[in-house]
Amino acid sequence: METLDGYTTAQKYVPEMKARGADIVVILSHSGIQDFPRKGGEENFSYFLTRISGVDAIVTGHTHEKFPGRAFDSINGADIEKGTINGIPTVMPGCFADTLGVIKLTLQKNGGTWRRVDGTGSLIPMYDSVSRKPNFAADQVLSTDPLALRIHQAVLDYIRSPVGSEEGGAAPGANLTAPLNSFFALIRDDYSVQIINEAQIRYAQQVLVGTPYANLPILSAAAPFKAGGRQGPGYYTKVPAGPLAIKNIADLYVYTNTAVILKLSGAQIKEWLEMSAGPSRWIRILPW
Repeated sequence: METLDGYTTAQKYVPEMKARGADIVVILSHSGIQDFPRKGGEENFSYFLTRISGVDAIVTGHTHEKFPGRAFDSINGADIEKGTINGIPTVMPGCFADTLGVIKLTLQKNGGTWRRVDGTGSLIPMYDSVSRKPNFAADQVLSTDPLALRIHQAVLDYIRSPVGSEEGGAAPGANLTAPLNSFFALIRDDYSVQIINEAQIRYAQQVLVGTPYANLPILSAAAPFKAGGRQGPGYYTKVPAGPLAIKNIADLYVYTNTAVILKLSGAQIKEWLEMSAGPSRWIRILPW
């Protein structure tokens, strides 16, 4: 089995697709947009896809950013108004289905073959970025369909159920004695992150019971998931004091990640801490 990065793979297959009769090639790329000098194996390689002959449009993602958008003003070859990179219509529609990416292509037929002669990329926001209220009315057919209503109610009942009580039981669950938010999670130690660490440590302790590793010290790593940034000023965890529900846990930890326990040496831990504390090589200063 051979594993290649996305750019190298596209370089290989786009010409083959054209040779087999494809008129229009649209790449779906789970990768961000960065125009740093290419070295190979980049995590965010979508920019380089626009340089491959035969590519007509790109739908990209991964970094949860939005293209076209002001954050990409400094990208070489990017036309923010037209929604193109190096002339290729491109969209990156954020995350969580909060934005619709729209690509429009102008095609011209020459003999029996179609080719792209122009194109644009644009974004349509589904929600207001601050209030999170929808910009569009709900579909009347779906919103009154009995099956959809039943499923929707079942989801609401689940996410509103208390944490720590038996499923279907009436016993009260856990309670927060104070509000929990992530407003300052990027600039100081924050309990919205620490509570995840405490949960991971407790989980690891239970898993390791009865193993040769049960008495080893446990370190936990967690990240501030909802802390504003690219998702806007409304993207913060804000859990009120009182009963803790499933929806609050989802608000604290928005991804379905998998817990992994690693046995590390002191030298490896030191190297990990140095890397975590060091400046990221992916930092880009954005124009304001």
